[in-house]
Amino acid sequence: MIPFGTVECERLSVLATAFVLALWAGGFAAGGSEKIVVTNNCPITLWIHFTEMPYTADINGGKAQKMLPNTTLVYDSLPDFGAGRCWAYYKDPGTAVNKYAPISSYNGFVEMTVSGGAKGVQNYNVSFVDYATLPVKVVGAGNCVATIVPVSFAEMKSQLKNGCPTQVDDYIDSLGIGRCLGSYDYCVQPGYDTGNIYCNKMKLAYGYDGLAIYGGSFGGASQSFYDSIAGWQRGTFAGDADSTDYYLGPEQDAKGKWVKPYNHFAKWVHKDLDAEVYAFANDDHQNQSGFQACPNSGELDITWCPCEGTSLEQGKFTPILRLQNEKFMRYALFAPNGKTVRSGIAASMEEVSRALSGRLSQGVYFLALYGRDGVLAASKRILVPPQDR
Repeated sequence: MIPFGTVECERLSVLATAFVLALWAGGFAAGGSEKIVVTNNCPITLWIHFTEMPYTADINGGKAQKMLPNTTLVYDSLPDFGAGRCWAYYKDPGTAVNKYAPISSYNGFVEMTVSGGAKGVQNYNVSFVDYATLPVKVVGAGNCVATIVPVSFAEMKSQLKNGCPTQVDDYIDSLGIGRCLGSYDYCVQPGYDTGNIYCNKMKLAYGYDGLAIYGGSFGGASQSFYDSIAGWQRGTFAGDADSTDYYLGPEQDAKGKWVKPYNHFAKWVHKDLDAEVYAFANDDHQNQSGFQACPNSGELDITWCPCEGTSLEQGKFTPILRLQNEKFMRYALFAPNGKTVRSGIAASMEEVSRALSGRLSQGVYFLALYGRDGVLAASKRILVPPQDR
C-alpha cells in the first residue's frame, strides 16, 4: 500500500465535475460563532488586526496585536458581526488604530461574516482579488470545508520572486515577502488600461475596458453577463464549470488578433499556487472562489502559513510545481482495498484531470502522483458522491 497523505497542503486541483473533496472533520459544534482562533505558523512575526462593518465585536479595540512565530491568539465569546476581515501584517504597523480599515499596506487578509442564534452561520473566504501574499487557511470548526492557499512560506517567496505575472509591491528583501498585484490593481495604474497589453487585450477581444472586466464593474448586469465576464477572465465561455478548460490559450489567432485572452494573475493563483480562492471579483461564478458557508459552527480557525512543518517542509513530498516543470506525472487512482482503478502518464495536471474525468462508481478513492524519480509527490482522498442518472 502507498502512504496516503491527508494534509490539506498536499491538495491537488485535479478534480473533475464528478468529484467532490471528501470531508473528514469531526462532529458539529453547537450554536453560532463564539470564538475565533488565529495561529501564526509563519517563520516571521505577524501583527493581527480585525476590522468590521458595522463594528460590534470590538476585537482588541481596532489595534494590531503582535504574534511571534508558532503562537496562537484566541478571541472568545464574540457577538455576531458582518463584513469582517482578519488582517495579517508582515511589517510592524506601529500603534495606529482603525476599527474599519487596514492600518498598513503590508498585509494579507481573510474575510468572514458571523451570525449566531438559531441559524449559527459563518461565511468565510480568502480574497486574492486585490493582491496575493501570505499563504493562509480558514475553516469553521466541525464539518466545515477549509479554504486554503496550499503552499509553504518558502514556496510563496519563490512564487512572488519568479512567478508573479503582474507586479510585486511592498516587498521586504529581508523577508522575501511582498504583494503580487491582482489584475485590476495592476491595470488601475495611470496609463496601464490602454497602454499595457496585459490590460488592453480584453478590450481588443471583447470591446470592454480591461479595468471593467478585471474589476467586474458592470452595475445592474445580468447573471448571464457576469458568467461571460468570468468566462473571459478564464479564457473560456460563459457558464463553463470544467476547470480543465481554463487558462489554456492560445490568446491570439494566427493573424495576431486577440480572441481568447485570460487573466494571467488568476491562472497563477489557481494553477501555480493551486489555491481555490477569489482571484478576481466574479470568481464565485462556477464556484471557483473557495467561498464557504458553514452552519452551526462555534469556532472559526485562521492559520497563517498553514503548510509549515508538514511533510512537504520535511522533504517527504516534492512540490507539485516540480512535476509541472518536468512535464511528467505518473498518476494512480486506488480503491480503498489497494486495487488500482486507473493509472497512466501525464504531462500536466490538466491531463491528469481529463484522465480521471470518466464516470466512476460512488465511493472513496485515493489519488497518488509520482515524479520521474518514482517518489510520491502528493496524494489525496477523493469522494465520488451518488450521481443523477
